[in-house]
Amino acid sequence: QYEDCRRDVWGFKLSYEEVGGSYVEALSTDDTWKDADAGPSTCPQTRAKQNPNPDKRRYKLTDGFASQYWKLEVLAINPSNDGYFGWMELEFFESISCEEAKEAGVQVKTKATIKTHSNNCHNDKRCVQNLVDGVYSIRGDASDALWRAGQMSNVWVVFDLQEPTVVTKVALWGQNQY
Repeated sequence: QYEDCRRDVWGFKLSYEEVGGSYVEALSTDDTWKDADAGPSTCPQTRAKQNPNPDKRRYKLTDGFASQYWKLEVLAINPSNDGYFGWMELEFFESISCEEAKEAGVQVKTKATIKTHSNNCHNDKRCVQNLVDGVYSIRGDASDALWRAGQMSNVWVVFDLQEPTVVTKVALWGQNQY
């Protein structure tokens, strides 16, 4: 268990909602995991076993976009999947308002809830509420969001940050159960 990332999402798009309800792309990746802080990563040959924690990737949003609602969409999954794919957790970060702290690069985690989603999870226990539950690894009864591979083109989640927030970084944990 936890030896490769066959259930990880390899490509995704993160968008923010503009006034009027349309979504604008803030970040998109369509290849194997790339981490703005750690460089490119492929799976599984160049990564050590992740037991017990899934792979965490951080993505910087250089411009910082302000919105209350953020939409995460799947673009590509590991072609070696076993019929399923998913994520463990997504965190949003914002620069705090104090100018001195901004210059130092200090960021704080923002609490997110789920506004709506594509409503096609593998089952009720392994669904989008787990993306914001603070659990970062699979334990016994999994705490992930999981979908069937055939649904890849129609998987999305809209997160509610409670108020318009300037997001400067997101952290995303891969599912990586097997």
